[in-house]
Amino acid sequence: MLNSPRFDGRFLVVWSTVTAIGYALGWFGGFVFGHLVGEVAVAVGVGLSVGICQWSILRHRLPDASYWITSTLIGMATASVVRLGLWQIAGLPIDASWPNGMLTNMAAYFVGGSLIGFLQTNRWPTLEQRAPWKWVIVSGVAWALSILGFGIPPDMSVSPDLPVAFV
Repeated sequence: MLNSPRFDGRFLVVWSTVTAIGYALGWFGGFVFGHLVGEVAVAVGVGLSVGICQWSILRHRLPDASYWITSTLIGMATASVVRLGLWQIAGLPIDASWPNGMLTNMAAYFVGGSLIGFLQTNRWPTLEQRAPWKWVIVSGVAWALSILGFGIPPDMSVSPDLPVAFV
């Protein structure tokens, strides 16, 4: 099961820090390379970056922690596809405008984050034994709320026609 010290307050601080670093690296890469590779590829980069950063502290605590990277990558790509679908099919805004654009993005990231949580529960024995649906919901809510920290100010908004408008 868990091989190392407990998941305590110190762990939460380290976890939050490496997640923020992974997110920042992924977003930086997205803004630098997004116009070349497209939005879904940028989301995969963010998922890969966050997944690797989180894996770096989980690898000694969870068996088969490498699955964490894969699940984060799949979930982020899914969030991007859902987001683009909400824009293309339903005509919902995907910019950082409040409330409509941000709520669209939060909904897409909730779906992607929930998928990440679902995939991770299958590999995390302690969550599988307890109520695994809690991790799915917590993961979805956390990813949805992360969008609030990365909104683009209105005066710096990027057109939704560009692939980097919002990862």
